[in-house]
Amino acid sequence: MTDNKLETPIRGTFCGLVQNQMSNTTAHGVPRIESSTNLLRRLYWVVVFLGGVSLFLWQCSTIISKFYDRETTVNIDMKFKPMLSFPAVTICNLNPVKVSALLHDQNLRDVFGYPKSEGESDDGSGESGIKRRKRGGEASQSPDATPPTLQDNSTANPIEAITNKEFTMPYKATTDTGTTADYSRNWESKHVAFNEKREGFKLREKVQNYMASKDYEDRSAYGHSLNDLLFDCTWKGYSCSPSNFTSFFNHMYGNCYTFNSGSLEETLMTSKAGPLYGLNLELYIEEKEYISDLQESSGVRIVIHDQNEMPFPEDDGFMAAPGFLTSVGLRMIKVTRQPDPYSTCKTDADADATTNIFSELFSTGYTRKACEKSCFSWAVTEHCMCTDIIYKYHSYETVCNSTDPDIVECQEMVSLLNDNGELSCNVTCAQPCEQRLYEATVSNVVWPNEQYKSALTEELFKFSDDVKQKLNDNNNFISENMVKIDIYYNELNYEYIQEQIAYDNGDVVSDLGGQVGLWLGVSVITCCEFIEFMIDVCILLWKKLTKASNLKVTPSKLKETKGFSEEKSGMPKEFQMVNTTAYGYPVTH
Repeated sequence: MTDNKLETPIRGTFCGLVQNQMSNTTAHGVPRIESSTNLLRRLYWVVVFLGGVSLFLWQCSTIISKFYDRETTVNIDMKFKPMLSFPAVTICNLNPVKVSALLHDQNLRDVFGYPKSEGESDDGSGESGIKRRKRGGEASQSPDATPPTLQDNSTANPIEAITNKEFTMPYKATTDTGTTADYSRNWESKHVAFNEKREGFKLREKVQNYMASKDYEDRSAYGHSLNDLLFDCTWKGYSCSPSNFTSFFNHMYGNCYTFNSGSLEETLMTSKAGPLYGLNLELYIEEKEYISDLQESSGVRIVIHDQNEMPFPEDDGFMAAPGFLTSVGLRMIKVTRQPDPYSTCKTDADADATTNIFSELFSTGYTRKACEKSCFSWAVTEHCMCTDIIYKYHSYETVCNSTDPDIVECQEMVSLLNDNGELSCNVTCAQPCEQRLYEATVSNVVWPNEQYKSALTEELFKFSDDVKQKLNDNNNFISENMVKIDIYYNELNYEYIQEQIAYDNGDVVSDLGGQVGLWLGVSVITCCEFIEFMIDVCILLWKKLTKASNLKVTPSKLKETKGFSEEKSGMPKEFQMVNTTAYGYPVTH
């Protein structure tokens, strides 16, 4: 390489400050650019330095992109608490409508196709019977009720007629052309097109539609009352009663009752595990009150949920059969999710009437399932101009008639839009930011044993005269009607699932510092050097501005001063020294 000496700038100027900064900086490559004695060397180090800058900028873009991806990691831990909150427990009799309720409502009997009562009013409203039952607080038959007149060759007692299946609906389906299709066992000759519904399924829809037409407060009179259902209740060995339960009406199971809902009192806590320190229930399901066209099995539906959640027994939970002790061991799972911008999770404060139609009536919080059902309900109301029978809670709402083909077609269209994700419910309904789940281990044993059966029978004799009579008439009464349930914590350990930020602000600063140090050799000290350089530049600019202000004079003043100097010196004008310099050396003209 040729050793062509490069000119250097003068100290005290901006170029001089830059030269001094480049020669003394701790950043890699920059001092070599300044100290190079020829052009080729200087170009080489400029290329090396710019290459490092380019790689640094590329890594910076990767780091920043990773940060704005807002990724999270999931941490799963097992924790222990000496005292855990006990969950809410919802129980529903599998039978939604009692047989005895049909005695007081001819319209409901018409839905089932049962005969009309003697003395029934022409309008068939049957409201008087229901209202008398409601004032009495029980769903028992009115003592002066007139038995209905049945068809020829039928049983005189309507309840016996229904339970003996004299009026059981045939399992047939009506086609679109109005013909009736009879389902036989000849499977090979049948091609299922899934365009026909069985009569049993249609009957359930008709009953649900009829119940939805009633005011919400009046529906409970048609189902099993808690005073009849609850035979015995203990919590950690202490007696509990119907006053410890809240109720709601479910379209599929009728009356449902929730223990420890949190709305009546503070949430119950337990400090010990095992069946002795949980909830113990003995239930009387009134199997003789079942309507076979609505329910083919007998027992109760149980849902274990958080106090903040609206229970949906049609979707969640498990069954408990009569004649058995159903043991339910629980383990709590606590889930915490990161809020926006790391996820779209929602809190109760984010929920409103469009995302939780159950909050106003049942005082429940936000859950994804409640939001999805609310979203679907609003879509049906918007497209079909009516309220779905499942979600009709207010008298001013018009219920969707399941027997109207246009309404049915509209609801099926909305359901299809929902299934295809075109209602934006999946976007609107995010997971809750905090959630408590309960993992249940369910086991069953025969209950009661022969030794305890006699003691239980004595207690049942005291329950009511009706139960006493049924015990005398039926040797299998206990195994057909009594359910035992134990719900408790298996252990006080709980699983904690927590979302954590995978890449936070500290990680960004650390990675950026590592990259700038790798490619450019820049550190915090280098940044301090740059700050010092900027201060020097500011000082230099201030001095130049101040000097320029001091040297600024008017033309007349300059002329007087110039004439005075010439006169005082006595020298010819052409020999006087001009006050100019070239690189600090005076010159004359």
